[in-house]
Amino acid sequence: MHVYVEKYYDFIDKFVNTAEKLFPNLYLHWEDFGRPNAAAILERYQDKITTFNDDIQGTGIVALAGILGALNISKEKVYRTARNDIWSRHCRCRNCTPNI
Repeated sequence: MHVYVEKYYDFIDKFVNTAEKLFPNLYLHWEDFGRPNAAAILERYQDKITTFNDDIQGTGIVALAGILGALNISKEKVYRTARNDIWSRHCRCRNCTPNI
């Protein structure tokens, strides 16, 4: 297993180095590498190249877009919604609303 992992990351390193030589200002979008590999690859290159991994960051972006879209439709403010959510979680009751 260790040999496979080593060869896998050697291949990724060679790919990144070659791509960087061909495209000095590259932006790499990783897709479908699986969560464990995705996290390791992001961590490995986060300070070296501009990189994005759909398996990890894509989900967060879609969730954020949904939240921002809902806030836009409802005309609510982010800080007010966040305070209400934090308050209700802290109180652990359904019908408590802070006076804000």
